[in-house]
Amino acid sequence: MDTQWYIGAPNGVVICVDDTDGLEGSGRLYHAYDEEPVSFDSWGELIVEVDDLCDRLNFPHALERGRVFETDAAGAEMRVPCGKESAGRRIRRSDRIVPDKDLLRHTGQRATFVVRVQQRRNRTWQGRISWKEENETLRFFSILELLKMIGAALHPVSPVRV
Repeated sequence: MDTQWYIGAPNGVVICVDDTDGLEGSGRLYHAYDEEPVSFDSWGELIVEVDDLCDRLNFPHALERGRVFETDAAGAEMRVPCGKESAGRRIRRSDRIVPDKDLLRHTGQRATFVVRVQQRRNRTWQGRISWKEENETLRFFSILELLKMIGAALHPVSPVRV
């Protein structure tokens, strides 16, 4: 196995992209704290699920609180859970039940990525993404950059010939 194929972080995830429709994607997300995959039908759902996992693990610690439109009766901002049925349930790193080697066996029909969020600053992520099919690892400095990398992998631009 190539040395870049590792999970390497408590919040490391395997993203299996099964389908793309235009610029949108769907597939499955795997992490070490549940044997069942988390399905996503859009990049937005994927981002919410990974961010929810990071929040539940408190890793990496978010340096800023997210802003919301809702407030409670006293006028304080309310945290609105975004994830599915597991929202709000804290996870300890010792709750890990799926070994890395089992996570890395999953593959998507279109592409497979391992994402390791290493920091959460300025309400975005910084980390590393590995693309299994091309055996390549890159750093990303924002969620937008991460999504652009995934999009470029799934929809490569053909060189223009004159």
